[in-house]
Amino acid sequence: MITTTRAGRYARCVGLALVLLVASEALPAPAQEVAGALVKRGVLAGNLYLAGSRIDVRADVDGDVVATGGRVSVGNVVRGDVLAAGGLVTVAGEVRDDVRVAGGAVEMTATIAGDALAAGGSVSIAPETHIGRRAWFAGGEVDVRGRVARSLRVAGATIRMGAEVQGDVELAGAEIEVLPSAQIGGNLTYRSPRPAVIHPDARIVGTVTHRQVDTPPVGRWVAVAGWLARIALVLSLALAGLMLVLLFPGLTAGAVQTLRRSVWSSLGLGFALLVAAPVAAVLLIATGIGAPLGLALGATYLVALLTGILIAVAFVGAVATRGVWTTTRGRLVLSLLIGVLVLGVLMLFPLAGALATTIGTVWGLGALALHGHRLYAGAAKPSTTEP
Repeated sequence: MITTTRAGRYARCVGLALVLLVASEALPAPAQEVAGALVKRGVLAGNLYLAGSRIDVRADVDGDVVATGGRVSVGNVVRGDVLAAGGLVTVAGEVRDDVRVAGGAVEMTATIAGDALAAGGSVSIAPETHIGRRAWFAGGEVDVRGRVARSLRVAGATIRMGAEVQGDVELAGAEIEVLPSAQIGGNLTYRSPRPAVIHPDARIVGTVTHRQVDTPPVGRWVAVAGWLARIALVLSLALAGLMLVLLFPGLTAGAVQTLRRSVWSSLGLGFALLVAAPVAAVLLIATGIGAPLGLALGATYLVALLTGILIAVAFVGAVATRGVWTTTRGRLVLSLLIGVLVLGVLMLFPLAGALATTIGTVWGLGALALHGHRLYAGAAKPSTTEP
């Protein structure tokens, strides 16, 4: 994503995270479902939270749509936000607020009243797309058409820009082409190792500025790999979280509640374990006799790190649902999916994403260990959940 100042980057990061945190607060009784395939039709009141291998929302939703799955399709009228992550994400119809999506491939054919943000291996914005405010797109291949009422910012290895944009346009890519259909009401600024291909029929009211960027030949493949890795990580976390909730709901709920009650104790214990556990594993392996125990400790440590970040994102999701503290499997899944989406947005900003992942892992690791100790010592009983 392109930003003009470092302060602007961080402000936008915080703003996006806060929007996601409050996205589920509009209505007190959201609909939530987890299944292999989900198809929604008709008129639905309230917010809608879905997770599954295939999700198809062709209903009029009087609230937000939050969805994650292998294939996610949203159409008709959504009166709130759309937040989605999946292998293939398609947004069509009318969205009367903002759209924030990430996927292996993202396709957008919609009328969007607010802002639009999309990241993916490929991002395609159709000519019939109308965006009422600003737009940010990033991916390996980005093709932008349609209309944007304010500014447009695009980052990608290959960029094709043929949209009608009322404000400024900023592009960053290895290969940039401004198509004949492009109409830019403000300035065009692009960062690239080579001059962009700007067709004579493209209409640019303001100035055109090329900022030279020296990129090695493999640079664009590294950039694409980075985006794909982020997307794969978000999807993997969502799937791993669903497995954790379904297999160990009591442990997950108890650890999240422990994190809520013992924030600083969890952070301190988590940091200690983060440093001490791998050192102990290496020392045991080095002794030879303790090698099996060291290897077992190392494997357990890796599993605990994954579980820790999942507990942390579930905690963030629980905060977003205004104190719904994971008393059922459905609420556990809801909290976890919202938390994963927040982390996915933060990962659009490398420094913020790395910081959030590290802190979340440490916090969740400490809460898991603290909850386990309390159970073992008899200070707490296992949390119960409804099936």
